[in-house]
Amino acid sequence: MRIFRAIGLGLVIIILQFLVPTIFAGIEHTLLQLFNTLDSVMAQSQIVLQTGAVIPNADHLIPR
Repeated sequence: MRIFRAIGLGLVIIILQFLVPTIFAGIEHTLLQLFNTLDSVMAQSQIVLQTGAVIPNADHLIPR
């Protein structure tokens, strides 16, 4: 029955050769979208913090 193991291993290798590039391309696309979204959120939070829209009266929080 070792022949079935060898055939199965060969099939798995052939299938992985076709699937892995697609899987990695999908993972790469997902990560790029995630990082772009995080970049947008961080940029928006910086704009909000610079304009003081989050805490408009934060003078009492600044140590003197």
